[in-house]
Amino acid sequence: MLLKSRNHSLKLNLKDLFFFAMISMASLRVAAVDDFLFISHTSDYLIKRFNTTSGRVDKIFRRFFPRVKAPKDYRAGSIGYNGRHFSPPKPKYLDDIRSIVSYQGQIWVFTSRTDEKKGVLVDVYDRDGHYMDFFYLDLPFAQKFLYLPPMAFSEQYLWTLGKNEEEMVVIRKYRMISGS
Repeated sequence: MLLKSRNHSLKLNLKDLFFFAMISMASLRVAAVDDFLFISHTSDYLIKRFNTTSGRVDKIFRRFFPRVKAPKDYRAGSIGYNGRHFSPPKPKYLDDIRSIVSYQGQIWVFTSRTDEKKGVLVDVYDRDGHYMDFFYLDLPFAQKFLYLPPMAFSEQYLWTLGKNEEEMVVIRKYRMISGS
């Protein structure tokens, strides 16, 4: 496959293209609040606020905490092509940010830090990137996986995937209660 721009061309075989797509998409996390997109695209805890009106990144913020080592039984997803499977190499550390979501004008950053009893550590920021607070969200299904299950908010509820006692996948509904 040949990719061309005005001044450059790049020849990629399909294996390289699939590998690039797997790495790129796995590291991309985005949430929207008003006219802003909050984007994380690296393994570090780094978030860029993209202003959709000006078309520019107008703020970058980060938080420092010890990296979480990838578990020994880490298995990344793979892509199959022509009967072969391609997987990215095992990283030394997990990505600091697992997901970013917006809820009632706030940015919730789901981190790689988990506690078996408390759940997943979630940092909370306002739309200007100011750190507000943190909390743990008990998502038992998420404890076993490197990537969080799909989530959706409606009014005061969080909907996500989970498992029941028989290990069947179920949809879970969590009521969001203000902690004031």
